[in-house]
Amino acid sequence: MKRPLLICLAALLALALFPAHAQEGTLIPGALQRDLPIVVVGERAETPGISLTTGLPTTEAFVPIVVVLDNEAPALPHWGVQDADVIYQVPNAGGGATKLLALFAYNAPELAGGVRSARTPFVDVALSWGAGFSYCGSPGAEKNEAANVPKLVRESGLNRAGLNFDLIGNNNYSSLMPGKAPPHNLSAHVAQMRQILVDAGHVFAPRGFLFSSAPLTSGVPASGITILHYGETKKPRSYEESDATFTYNEAKNAYLRTTIRGPYVDKNAPDTPIPFANVIILRTPFSYEHGNYVVLNEMVGSGAADIFTNGRYIAGGWTREQQDAPTIFLNDQGGEMALAPGKTFIVITNDVTEVTYR
Repeated sequence: MKRPLLICLAALLALALFPAHAQEGTLIPGALQRDLPIVVVGERAETPGISLTTGLPTTEAFVPIVVVLDNEAPALPHWGVQDADVIYQVPNAGGGATKLLALFAYNAPELAGGVRSARTPFVDVALSWGAGFSYCGSPGAEKNEAANVPKLVRESGLNRAGLNFDLIGNNNYSSLMPGKAPPHNLSAHVAQMRQILVDAGHVFAPRGFLFSSAPLTSGVPASGITILHYGETKKPRSYEESDATFTYNEAKNAYLRTTIRGPYVDKNAPDTPIPFANVIILRTPFSYEHGNYVVLNEMVGSGAADIFTNGRYIAGGWTREQQDAPTIFLNDQGGEMALAPGKTFIVITNDVTEVTYR
């Protein structure tokens, strides 16, 4: 079979798997705020043998590390992500481009990637977990203080605490993935970073979600989700490499993610789509400094959150008291949302991004 025909068939398969612009279902109004009474929530207590980040049994200690991943189509499939408990999708550049942040809290792969550069909102996510932070450089420090990652890393205490793992310098915890084209081929040695933190005696305060295995009766059924990214303003077409659909699998009680490249899988397990028990869209305003350096100015406070769990949709919210405090997700009554045990996918975005469920 000739190469042009192969490319054509691959494109048709992607369209069949990823009907991104099919607007069937219910479009959720892109509200940044919801009128919810916020119930004060105490600190999370750690239950021995239970993961704070998935609610599932574990024999490992809580040592959170956030790794920045390239989210452009050529970077897929990522590797090491099957061990991540939480994956964030965060604005990166103008027009709807995004990157992913993988939180490894208990299981640490030898290699995870491909790792790319940081933006200030990515540091903010790491701070919400009190986590180690791994990335490869950070453009824009000379352009604007709001986009200055090294300054935020210094002022937040990540450097002093030994939690800063910038792979752009000389280090022994990164390498290049054979067979992967640059700039999508940088690996973070997550297991080695974890051991560095353990050997340093770093103590991590318990942070995580509230989980419940009880059937969910509130909300409305949602067997599928479509998320289209446009950036700051609505355009004729979304940024397809950031777009995704999530399809509910009742047997797994989880959503399976599909992008323009097909099912979201780990390079080390290409036949097994990664299941997400919870999909959350956290709404907050963002802007771009000098065109391409994203700034999220309201990651502390409260706002709207669209929460999908147990095959149902909840019009909820989020709250966060300060920069070094965790984000807490709220149900439609303003209390803490009980999530289904398992992995969670969190999309941090604005009111322009379109979210449709069916």
